[in-house]
Amino acid sequence: MLNMLSRTRNPLTLFFILSPLLLLACTGNQSAEKKQGIQRNDSVEISAKNTAVCMEKFLGKWCYFYWENDSSLANEAFDIELKKTDENKVIGLWASVMYNGNRLDGWDGDQDTEVNVNGELKHDTLFLRMNGSYWEGSYANAILTYRNDTSLYFKVLNSNQEIFLPTSVVISRYKNSSE
Repeated sequence: MLNMLSRTRNPLTLFFILSPLLLLACTGNQSAEKKQGIQRNDSVEISAKNTAVCMEKFLGKWCYFYWENDSSLANEAFDIELKKTDENKVIGLWASVMYNGNRLDGWDGDQDTEVNVNGELKHDTLFLRMNGSYWEGSYANAILTYRNDTSLYFKVLNSNQEIFLPTSVVISRYKNSSE
């Protein structure tokens, strides 16, 4: 599958290949999140906890998917996998499909990228440096905050240039993530 994706140059084709996979992999769907009052790019209030969140809560595969209609430029998907490297550090891989498949960023099949995320846990927040692939040398600084066992809050803090990531969303754990 990855070999086929790396040979596919049409962004719209990639969007229609990756989008259903991401949709099926997410534990919760966007309509479930909307029922809870959380919508795309809304501010999500995170309650301060007296205890630090342990690193294991952030590990594994996570995804976000938003679908408005077949031709909407608001359609987007985001996926990230994180693995522990040290007591409070992670590495990982991310990919996003934005603007109805017109922009792909993160994972680069041509370069066979294995790591494009580095992060460090400080108290209950995981600080990430995410390297992009659409523009050479692009990166974003983002945070992940624990919500519960099936969802995290993701927010981009800043970037050095244009990078194609959702700005502020709730991401869900993949259904079959064993990590």
